[in-house]
Amino acid sequence: TAKNEGIELIARQPLYFLPGALSGLAVRTSATFTTSQADYPNRTDRDDLELEGFSDTIYTIALDYLWKGFSARVDYTFRSDYVEGLGDDIESDEYFAEVNRLDAEISYRIRPGVHLYLTGSNITDEPLASYQGYRPFVEDASLPGPKYTTGIEFKF
Repeated sequence: TAKNEGIELIARQPLYFLPGALSGLAVRTSATFTTSQADYPNRTDRDDLELEGFSDTIYTIALDYLWKGFSARVDYTFRSDYVEGLGDDIESDEYFAEVNRLDAEISYRIRPGVHLYLTGSNITDEPLASYQGYRPFVEDASLPGPKYTTGIEFKF
């Protein structure tokens, strides 16, 4: 059995009241706060086990821009650590560590159906890690590095 409770807050505000080209700005933010508790029949060592895959805190803040054929977006996302898989005891439980991520995208519409773009993900070069039982016991760590993609897109 499991119980999951939480709240998600979302706000979007276009800044159309700003003068000229600044009126293309918009701000978006969201935050999710949850708690979960799960009872697993094979686990009697802890009564505070969480539901797999649920972070207790996730938030994003983004700035968007759209003016004529130009668009841009930058967003920052935080996700707290979460249970990835449960073993027989806390020493064998697997967790995915918290993630801080900055992504961005710019594009220009040359004409309807044709646009140039450049995207960047994990711009701040954040590592990804999972740990077993306790945070100091890193099980897996990777350094995926930032990723940039550029191109031209045609839509028919």
